[in-house]
Amino acid sequence: MKELSKILKHLLSTLSHMFRRVATAFAGVFVASFLIVEGSAAFLTKQFPPATLTHVVAILFGFSFGLVVSLLIAIEEGIRGLITIVEEVAVEAEHVASTVLKDVEKGASTLVKGIEHGGETVGHETGHILQSIGGGAGNLLKEAEKLPERALGAVEGTVSGIERKFTGQHDEGQQ
Repeated sequence: MKELSKILKHLLSTLSHMFRRVATAFAGVFVASFLIVEGSAAFLTKQFPPATLTHVVAILFGFSFGLVVSLLIAIEEGIRGLITIVEEVAVEAEHVASTVLKDVEKGASTLVKGIEHGGETVGHETGHILQSIGGGAGNLLKEAEKLPERALGAVEGTVSGIERKFTGQHDEGQQ
């Protein structure tokens, strides 16, 4: 549960960082594009302030360029966040695996002590404990092995979706 809350915290942090960068980029590019169009119109027509149509065109250029840059930054931040989350999941899986290994070692030492003292009951109970820990560790390792494949599949799906969006291609089921 602690790991899940850590991942969710990182996800929300990534989203807030992404929104700040997107808003800042949009505002900066919008203002810069607007001023370039207005300045170019004033320079070319030698008239200040330029015509009303020039203001409309400047707003449209500013909005369109700002939107393009903002979308690119959002995609970049999303992919960065996804990669970071996958790395954190891998670190947490390694931590859990080392904890399970320590539990197995502790159970094995208890088993050895039980055998040395002739306590068949202790050995039998320790065997059950080791068996349950080993089963849990096996399941954990199987799931940990699948994490990179799942993350890679998610990234590939996102990238192919983005490519389809920009190239105008659709899935055959959508046509």
